[in-house]
Amino acid sequence: MRHLALFALLLLAVTGCYRPTDPPQLGEGIALTIQANQGRLARSQAYVQAEVPKALQRQLGWRINPAGATARLELALEEEIIDVTANDSRTVPVQWMVRLRGTALLVSKRATLVGRFTGAGYYTSDLDEPEALRTAAQEAGKDLVAWIESHETRFAPDGTKSP
Repeated sequence: MRHLALFALLLLAVTGCYRPTDPPQLGEGIALTIQANQGRLARSQAYVQAEVPKALQRQLGWRINPAGATARLELALEEEIIDVTANDSRTVPVQWMVRLRGTALLVSKRATLVGRFTGAGYYTSDLDEPEALRTAAQEAGKDLVAWIESHETRFAPDGTKSP
């Protein structure tokens, strides 16, 4: 029984490392723009603009290139949500979570998609806030990639899954 549980854990770990199909291919240049920013934290937009292209490149192989791009990914950032996630013994807040969220519009020759994204980061002081925002932007990039991958049949020329 013990070996079966170990095998199941190993199988779960290995299957998380490989994708069954190639990522959806766009086949054209893509530009990333922030169409609206309702955020209160000044760094939010800059981190999203830096981290989302990294996620698209790393996980999908897409390159953001505004020059000559025929596709576009338009993001609208909503107001950040900041919540207390931990208190000390006197009920004084000692940790916060910042959540970035918004809407996305992807327009390309093969697909037009509309969706939402979110990402969260945690901090314990004002000094940690920039790193929490960067983490939230990285998570938002991963969420956007997952959203795109969930529609991968829309990117295949014949409407099937990518080879």
